[in-house]
Amino acid sequence: MRSDGQHSLDGREYEALATIQNVVHHLWDAAALMCLDSESLRYTDLHRKMTTLADRYLSESELTRTRHRLIRRNMISETPQTSGSKLYTITDTGRERLYQIRVLVAVAPRLASPEA
Repeated sequence: MRSDGQHSLDGREYEALATIQNVVHHLWDAAALMCLDSESLRYTDLHRKMTTLADRYLSESELTRTRHRLIRRNMISETPQTSGSKLYTITDTGRERLYQIRVLVAVAPRLASPEA
């Protein structure tokens, strides 16, 4: 505790903040995981669902980066279909990350504004 009665950040707390930042750093990752939580989707359907969820524009290049990042991190899997398209499915690792995201989302309304 500082001399003015305010709490100062220690190393553990700083590391916790860094962990939180890592969880929410790529917002489109969270949107993709949320969209894949209840069903596997093709690329175009995933794009449409993410855009609807976020209510904002999502470029093809941003979706491609998001998809590659989530596959690389083993949070989603990609399964080729006989039609030539690919089906994207959330993995157990992705579900674990989605759980972490939902914990933070649940806490968010209770966070006081710094101006308050």
